[in-house]
Amino acid sequence: MEHVEDEVKGEEEGVLLYYKFVSIPNPETLALWFNSFCSALALVGRIRVAPDGVNVTIGGTLTALHKHINAVKLHPWLGNCDFKLASAHSTEISRSAVAPEVGFSTLAVRVVKELVTFGVHSAESPSFSDAGTHLSALEFHRKILEGEDVFSFKRKATHSKEQTTSAASLAKDLNMGDTTFGSYQSNGNLSQDYADNKHDFEGNKELVILDVRNIYETRIGKFVPPEGVDFLDPQIRQYSDLPQWIDSNTERLQNKNILMYCTGGVRCEMASAYLKKKGEGFQNVFQLSGGIQRYLEAFPDGGFFKGKNFVFDHRVAVPSSCPEVLGTCLHCGVFFDDYSSRIRCSCCRMLVLVCKDCQAQTKVQMCELCKVSRLPDNDDGNSLSVTLNKHSSSVAGQQERSAFEEGGSASYEASDRIINGGPSARRKLRILCLHGFRQSASSLKGRLAALTKKLKGMAEFVFVDAPHVVPLIFTKTETRSHEQKTSELRVPHKKFAWLVSPEMTWTPVDLQVSPAGLESDVSLNFKNQMGFDKDQYKRQTMGWPATLSKLEEVFSEFGHFDGVLGFSQGAAVAASLCLLSKSGLKANSSIKFQFVILCSGFILHAKETQDLISSVSLPLNCPSLHIFADSAGHDRQIVNDDSVRLKDLFNAEKSVVLTHGLGHIVPSQKERVEKVKNFLSQFI
Repeated sequence: MEHVEDEVKGEEEGVLLYYKFVSIPNPETLALWFNSFCSALALVGRIRVAPDGVNVTIGGTLTALHKHINAVKLHPWLGNCDFKLASAHSTEISRSAVAPEVGFSTLAVRVVKELVTFGVHSAESPSFSDAGTHLSALEFHRKILEGEDVFSFKRKATHSKEQTTSAASLAKDLNMGDTTFGSYQSNGNLSQDYADNKHDFEGNKELVILDVRNIYETRIGKFVPPEGVDFLDPQIRQYSDLPQWIDSNTERLQNKNILMYCTGGVRCEMASAYLKKKGEGFQNVFQLSGGIQRYLEAFPDGGFFKGKNFVFDHRVAVPSSCPEVLGTCLHCGVFFDDYSSRIRCSCCRMLVLVCKDCQAQTKVQMCELCKVSRLPDNDDGNSLSVTLNKHSSSVAGQQERSAFEEGGSASYEASDRIINGGPSARRKLRILCLHGFRQSASSLKGRLAALTKKLKGMAEFVFVDAPHVVPLIFTKTETRSHEQKTSELRVPHKKFAWLVSPEMTWTPVDLQVSPAGLESDVSLNFKNQMGFDKDQYKRQTMGWPATLSKLEEVFSEFGHFDGVLGFSQGAAVAASLCLLSKSGLKANSSIKFQFVILCSGFILHAKETQDLISSVSLPLNCPSLHIFADSAGHDRQIVNDDSVRLKDLFNAEKSVVLTHGLGHIVPSQKERVEKVKNFLSQFI
């Protein structure tokens, strides 16, 4: 396909959102199609592909986005969807500052286990087929008016006839002409026009409007219903917290007519199904089809929605034609709703609103949820003294794009972000951990378990998978005993790499149905028979752009990291990030950290890294801790000389070297752990 980047330069840009719950026969194949087609159209953004559907948020020129829509309509697995396309009027300054953090500077296509991560056990997970009844923007608006009428009737007892204004007459009353609004079912397919649908509330039950978004979204915009219609804001940090909130507030929802909404509709699918699954008294659940975006299209002045619609792209928020400022500064309380500065809570890393004056005066931010957990006897506004449970990750981007599940989930160590309490409380360090070649986040977590346990009081560790899935090693073998066949038919876990060698190509194999003669990574004997290639890491030169894009997204998704720990190939990647930072080529990058811990590392042979070494002034001044086997240390994977050469890239006055004789591992003996603690203590 011809690349269109040059021909569309200067055209008006836009943002396209859509999702669809549909069975995807081969998510990997569809992900490759998305990646190829969107790259050719110079589109950026985030795409999630799962066995149960797709969720897409992309940006580019309107011409390219229309081409994308037409292609999706023709795709045999997708067809028509509720395509929400909007113009994007943003300056280059706002784009450069915000786009990398929200994952909108590159294209990221992820294959995930499930389209929406709802935070419940699989046995309790609802099905989108049980989702609530979809209402158009007009019908949603009308139901709010009906709820007001029911309240007025009960209070005044002056009339008994409920308002029955049809969608068509309402549009006429609102002087909306012959505008037609399409309806989309819970699976994302186009259904009949809303004007033909009748979604009546049951009896005279009270009406409740439920916002299923996160607190940093509802701060700046929400529905403000008339008197008599209750509004519920769960005030959650992340979408996966919603089931627990629902479980704790069933009495406020039972036997009510529930109007539910979110940004674009996808979060309501699972939330409404979960609520209906509770049985009798929870069946009158209705959701705003197309979310707030569709409502603002129908009611440009905002209607019952006040403030701005928070969005997960470089626009940050979208106002109506009559915007009202609902948000307030975290410190002084002045009306303020601008998130473009990307200020975050110093503890839980959630976005907070801090006005320009207070930004210059305060160094420590504490969101309203963290303040609830604030310890007594501490009035120092610049000292943190909160204890959080299981909210250690940055949560600003996890709502509709849980992008790091297998293959790509993030794992966390430590549940508390603050060391001790009181005025002198110290913040724990956050360290991003990068695994080696043909490994994974979970395997590195296991490899470092002894070390991280001993460092639990100082730091928390975040583990992520690399972007490249490496092929399984397999070959034809002789028929074996029944016991051995059974063992070899076990499906091995996916393994990943930050860079791969040019010759690494393979044919995908479905190990669930492959013959018993296929022998794979599961068999250690087979790997030994294949022999060991001691120079393989020197040929791993391909894939840096995808790796850099993934890491940009990780830093954006999970917020601030104090340091990066890399093992083997992961250490080589961490060192390349130091080189990139020194070069200044990524001045607006979200990748920022104070130190590195390089374990059994080496210098990448990739052209991008070699070019950086040639262009920057050495040594690197980033503080570094180097852990590797000595010359007699029996590290068969990475020889001592290569780890020494990596160490020599860094300023010796800011480096600590810890050698051992234990091979290709990270030691956890007490005396060595103490040296690691001493290194980390300078950053707390």
